[in-house]
Amino acid sequence: MESESAVSEKFDKIQHMCFGFEECVKNEDQYFQECLQICEELVKDIQRENLFSPNEEIEDIDPRNLKYLLLPYYQAETMFRFMEDRKKRIQVSKDFFNEFLKLMDHYNLVDEASKKIWKASMHPEEASNVPKMTATEDRAAKIEEFKKKKLIEAQIEKLKGSDDDKDIKEFWLNMIYQGIMKSISGLKSIDLEFQLLVYRDSLPAEARKPSEPPKEKKPIQMFHIPKGALAGKSYMFGDGEEAELPSQAPLADPSVVRTYQETGERVAVDVGSNQVNDRVNLRGQMEAQVFQPHWNQPTMSLEEFGEMEYQDMMRREAEEKERNDIQAAKDEETLEEEERQKAIANDNMKDEVPKGYGNTKRL
Repeated sequence: MESESAVSEKFDKIQHMCFGFEECVKNEDQYFQECLQICEELVKDIQRENLFSPNEEIEDIDPRNLKYLLLPYYQAETMFRFMEDRKKRIQVSKDFFNEFLKLMDHYNLVDEASKKIWKASMHPEEASNVPKMTATEDRAAKIEEFKKKKLIEAQIEKLKGSDDDKDIKEFWLNMIYQGIMKSISGLKSIDLEFQLLVYRDSLPAEARKPSEPPKEKKPIQMFHIPKGALAGKSYMFGDGEEAELPSQAPLADPSVVRTYQETGERVAVDVGSNQVNDRVNLRGQMEAQVFQPHWNQPTMSLEEFGEMEYQDMMRREAEEKERNDIQAAKDEETLEEEERQKAIANDNMKDEVPKGYGNTKRL
């Protein structure tokens, strides 16, 4: 008989491995296979221990056993990472996502919006007759989903590490809600990828050949040339003996620094070198920094922009709520006085501003 602690340790190992896959730690097929093997063993242990019953509600489950409900989700996520025999792998992953959502629906944890997307993925022939959302409705749904995602993440971070049974239950329920959202997103990705794979297989064999691997590129370099660093150097960065002017005395640290972007390594460059390759390379890098694209380069990721928009939206909602609360707190006499003052101000404006003032089409 498997002990409770051994079952919990297996789940913790699975979760740790899945979190590592998301961070590209041991992100290889052998570790995916190992994770799935442990998942199969854990399923048998759960069935042997009778940890769940089809007759119980979510409130009846031990808070410390709620985490095992996430097992099909982790199986789906792991299976989705295999690249070999891709079409078969994503179909098996979709089956695991479906099993997870069926289990969550049994406990009434799947909201109506998620059910619609889930049903459309499982029965696309029925969903084809349903009218699609407008752009405004789609945007509103995405904003609502983003807000919900951030709220769940905040709750998970807040409750992490608590030993209280109530907090443990809330923590794993939020982990389950997060798993449901990711499962719905995973179903969308699988359906789209499956269509692309079917289209690829319909192409002739010649068209399906992989493209040639890119040629090896030299590491990107950047040169930082401080003001006055080239003072006293000859034209085309010679040995420094030609065209030396007293007014162009070099600075205390006249170094030109080459930075390798991949490693962050900084190397001083001798601009007076007689090596032809050094001089040509330096000139080419300087030209590359001068002739930049005419468009502005991105300064933030979409996730950062979304977070900024979300924070701005929350601020505006808070300000609107504060204004409404202030307005609701006013009595009827105060409101009447404000309306009277507005009317007086409007009459004064009409007295001071001639009729038609500001009309540029006057004759």
